[in-house]
Amino acid sequence: MKRSKIIKGGIYKIPINSIYFTYGIYRDGTISVLDCLCKSDDLKLEEIIKHKILFTIYVFDGIFKKGIWTLVGTTILDENFSKDPPMFHLSIGSDPEEYSIYENGSFRPANKEQCIGLEEFAIWSDCHVIDRLKDYYGDLIDNE
Repeated sequence: MKRSKIIKGGIYKIPINSIYFTYGIYRDGTISVLDCLCKSDDLKLEEIIKHKILFTIYVFDGIFKKGIWTLVGTTILDENFSKDPPMFHLSIGSDPEEYSIYENGSFRPANKEQCIGLEEFAIWSDCHVIDRLKDYYGDLIDNE
């Protein structure tokens, strides 16, 4: 595997299985995974970045350094990518449960209801991202 640099604004190819892949755009520590299911490299970078964001998460940098996800180009981060969305955090082992929201580089207290619909503040490995994409695309990729 060819190693990739970690570049802010980098567009990375994310393999889902031996046939399908999608793309993600690296921000500032996070990657926004796009709803851009592909079988071939026909799309131009300008077309890739127009796809909607499925989710934005933190991932282990080894995914890039080991070449698991490869850099295919770069883009200037526009307003869709300029600021990470808020994420929730649940303190493990706290009683009662302690929720907080991570936004703009800091945590603030929150309740469970305020965290509904937010991505969990965690660092994902590539296999868990792939599992999530397989769940999302389901039959679209299972029938080939």
